[in-house]
Formats: sequence, structure tokens, C-alpha cells
Amino acid sequence: MSLYTAIVFTPRDRTWVAPPELIRGIAVLLGVRTFDHFSVYHEVSSDSGLDDDERYERIISGQKIPIEEGLGRLRADRGYWTHMMFPYADFMKCLMAEVAAALPESLSRDFAPWDTSFYSGHWAIQSYDDGTLTDSGVCAFKMSANGRPSDSAAYLKSFLEVEGVKKLQGQLEALSNQPWTAVIDLT
Repeated sequence: MSLYTAIVFTPRDRTWVAPPELIRGIAVLLGVRTFDHFSVYHEVSSDSGLDDDERYERIISGQKIPIEEGLGRLRADRGYWTHMMFPYADFMKCLMAEVAAALPESLSRDFAPWDTSFYSGHWAIQSYDDGTLTDSGVCAFKMSANGRPSDSAAYLKSFLEVEGVKKLQGQLEALSNQPWTAVIDLT
């Protein structure tokens, strides 16, 4: 059973590189001025059979980093990727209240994806069952939390039908001028 689940919003073009303006726009949308946590990783092995903890080494890490300072450290060129965690602010609190009201407890169980982050340069989903790579790309906006819905596919479908989530996806598309899609990740 999964202990951690994420809804991963990503451009349909998995090779599209997010400019700093997109990340800045997401911060404005979320109503935040800092990253709760900011890390830059460097690839130390190109062996795709290894998981991310074995393939990458963290070279920059910090907490409560102002958005503009973090964007100045952004690395998405080949061999690097950046993980930026946003604080839980009013936008997400309102969105999670809307999601909780819209989805039955029997479907969501203890899962409400309130924790938001952005990946630039690399993200990947590995099979919960056997660790094989099932999806990956260059940039992603993730909403995650502890827990697991009773039916992951049905949860994702219902989650994406919530009006506030539709608006969020529309805003990601407007900020990036790219069509976005969402997948679910169980870890």
C-alpha cells in the first residue's frame, strides 16, 4: 500500500523546459514569496537502472529561500535538476477545502494533496510494484501528501473534474502557453 501519493501536472510535451517566468507565475498564483525548500541536484550516474537517490547528488539546498533568489539558482541544463517546494498558503487551503467537499471520503480516504512543488530539469515516476520507470519529463507541478485514495484512477478522474483544479490546470496552461495533463504517482 502506498504511503505517499502525488498528482503530477506536466506539459504534454515532456521535453518542454519551463522558463523562470512560469515558476514566478506559479508563486504569484499560490500567493507565496518564498520556497519552503529549494534543492539543486547534479547527475552523478547516467545508469537509468538506478533510482534518483543513486543517480543524483544534491549540490545546493536551503530553506525559506525568497522566490527571486531561488530563481537565480535555478539549474535545468543537462545533468542538473531543481526541486522547489512551496509553502502551504491560502490558495491551496481553499483548493483543498473545495476538493474535500467535492470528493467522497470513501474515494479520497486519508488523501488530500496539499503539498506543492515544482520540478525543473527532471522528474520521474517509477512503478510502485517493481520500480520500473513509467513516466518522466523535464518539468512538473506536483501536489502530494501522505495517504492513498481507495481507487487511484477514479480519484484522479474526479480530482480533475473539481472546478478549482480545472482552473489551476488552465492557469498552468496560460502561464506556459502549453497544454498540460496530469498523472498519479504512488510511492
